[in-house]
Amino acid sequence: MTKAHGFLALLAGAVLTASAHAQSCPDPTDTFYKNDILADVPVGPLPIAIVPGLCEGEGAASVFTMIGNAPQTISQVVCPYTSPTGTGLSALVNVQIFDNVTFDGNGVPDMSNLVFDLVSATGNEMQVFEGGLNTFDMTPYNVSVSGPKFAVAFIMNFNPNGSCGGGYSSNFFTDNTSCPVQSSLIQIQGQGWVDSSLANVSGFPLCPIFYAGDWVIRCCTDLTPSPTIVHSCIQTSQHYAGGIVDLLASHTNTTQGAGLQLEAQGGPPGEFGFFLISPNSGSVTPLFNGVLCLGAPLGRFNSNVANNQGNPDLNSLGQFDGAGVLQNLSGTSAFGSGFTLPLALPMTPPGQTLTPGSTWSVQLWYRDLVGAPGPLTPSANFSNVLTLTMP
Repeated sequence: MTKAHGFLALLAGAVLTASAHAQSCPDPTDTFYKNDILADVPVGPLPIAIVPGLCEGEGAASVFTMIGNAPQTISQVVCPYTSPTGTGLSALVNVQIFDNVTFDGNGVPDMSNLVFDLVSATGNEMQVFEGGLNTFDMTPYNVSVSGPKFAVAFIMNFNPNGSCGGGYSSNFFTDNTSCPVQSSLIQIQGQGWVDSSLANVSGFPLCPIFYAGDWVIRCCTDLTPSPTIVHSCIQTSQHYAGGIVDLLASHTNTTQGAGLQLEAQGGPPGEFGFFLISPNSGSVTPLFNGVLCLGAPLGRFNSNVANNQGNPDLNSLGQFDGAGVLQNLSGTSAFGSGFTLPLALPMTPPGQTLTPGSTWSVQLWYRDLVGAPGPLTPSANFSNVLTLTMP
C-alpha cells in the first residue's frame, strides 16, 4: 500500500461505463452475494471510490455470510476494476476463495482455509478490463464452501496503470460509503489480510480518507447437490477386539474427487482395511468372519488396482488407530482419516467413473482374527454397506 499521500486519496465520482458486464447471476436459481449498496446491475455515473494506493501483490476481499443451506458451489465471481474516465490498460489478477472465515476478539481475520487459488490451480490469471465489473466463470473448478462465512478475494498481480510509489489511476473500487466492519478486507504487504476498518500504514488509518466503503466484489453460488446415502447390511459378528465397524459417509466441501468422504469407526486397533465398491448390492455372502453384501462386478480400492491402473487415488488402504478410527495410509484422504472417494472407479475395464444418477455401494474389508479363547489366526471381516446415488 503506497504511502504517498497525494496519490492515496480516493478517486471518487468515477463512472461505470456500458462495458461493465455486471449481472446479478447468469442462472436465476443461484444465490447472489454482495456487500456493497450499488444496484445488482449498476449503470453509471456512480459515486464509487477507486483505491489507487493498492499495489501489485496486494489484494481486496469481501467476506460473505452464507445464505441458506451448505455446502454451496461458487458459480461466478465479480471483480471491480476501473478508472475515473473508464479508460486505461487492463490488469491481471489472481482469484482466491476462502472458507470458514472467522475473526478473533481484536478483529483480526483468519484466512487460513484457502480452498481455491486460480494461479495455483491453472497457472493462469484473470484479466480485468476498464469500465467496472468483470465477471469470471467458476463452474469449471467445482469450488464449494460451507461457511458460515466465506471470502472472495482478488490479488493484483500486474497493473500497468501507475506504480506503487505514485499510485495507480486504475484499480479496485468500493461503493464509497462508511468504514465497514468485518466485511471488506485488504491484503497489505508485510501485514497480510486486515479488516479495512482497522487497517493502517505507517500509523495512518486508511479509513475513511484513503479507503471508504465495501469492495464492489460479488459472487454467485448454487446449492451443491448431495448424493443419496442408504445404510444396509449391518454386521452381527463382532471382530476379535469386541466391536462392529460402522461405515459412514458425508458430503464435503473438498474439491477432490466426488466430494464424498468415507469414514470407518469401531475397528480393531492396528488392523488394516480398504474399501470395496460395486454397482450391485443386496446379496448376502457369509465370508471369513462377516458378511459380504456386494455382488459382481466387485472393485477394490487397494494398492494392486492403483498400481495396475496408474492412479494412486484408487488406493484406500488404512489402519485402525487406538480409538478404532480408520486412518488413511495412502495419502488419499482430504482429512487424514478415512478415504476421499474419487471419481475414478477401480473396475475392469479401467477408465470407468462415477457419473450423475449412477448408484454404487461401498463396503469396508478389514483384517480380523478368529479362534478366541484359543490361539488367534488371521481372518477378515466387513463393515456395513452404504449405497450412494450420485446427484
